[in-house]
Amino acid sequence: DGKRIAVFSEAGMITSNRLALTQKGDIKKIVDIDFDKVQGDVDKIKFSTYQGKKYLATGFIEADFINSDKIVFIGHEYDSGGNPYKIFTYDDLRNELKYIKTIEKVGDEYFQSFIYLPKLNSVLINSQNFGNANIGNRKGRFILVDLVTGTQKEVAADIIQEIAGDRETNIEDVLPDGKTVVLSVKKTLVKPKEIELVAKKIFSLDLEKNQYTILSEDKETIYAGFAE
Repeated sequence: DGKRIAVFSEAGMITSNRLALTQKGDIKKIVDIDFDKVQGDVDKIKFSTYQGKKYLATGFIEADFINSDKIVFIGHEYDSGGNPYKIFTYDDLRNELKYIKTIEKVGDEYFQSFIYLPKLNSVLINSQNFGNANIGNRKGRFILVDLVTGTQKEVAADIIQEIAGDRETNIEDVLPDGKTVVLSVKKTLVKPKEIELVAKKIFSLDLEKNQYTILSEDKETIYAGFAE
């Protein structure tokens, strides 16, 4: 968020997972969240213990800042049928952890990118589904989750149709209006004796109006990265 950094990791075979924040004003100092001391919806949240230390039984996937003290993050639940995805918020000032929503997977779906939209006080999640052998049917979905009510809805179905068959879609950034995101699409093109990952399209998507605009389309340039 320009002021602090969130640090998170999955659990390994001999370690627990990790969720931490840099201290205000000291980007070199990282402090792990002590789940033994957090307040909030602890009765709704699944915890585990490793070497006497309590940790969240969730593999962290992505996080974003709501403000300099508060983050929202998503992860998949360990040791649960289907490994559903869960959304939480953590307020570092109040040392408060809040459960928001569980989202069940559809088929071989995995959640790929995640961003906070300040005007809507919601998060947008983008998934991919590689369960179908036919690349043209490997469609994911865009899910908008309200952080106050915990309600979810699928949005931008027309974009899903537009990018059907493409290999990867990323939510790159949210624009200053707080409701419009930028999406980039990567597609695998096979050419003689080589495979290239290219940027096929870049979209802007207004989540309030549920309207999108194609900003650019380039079928030949190798995709290297994107920044606002």
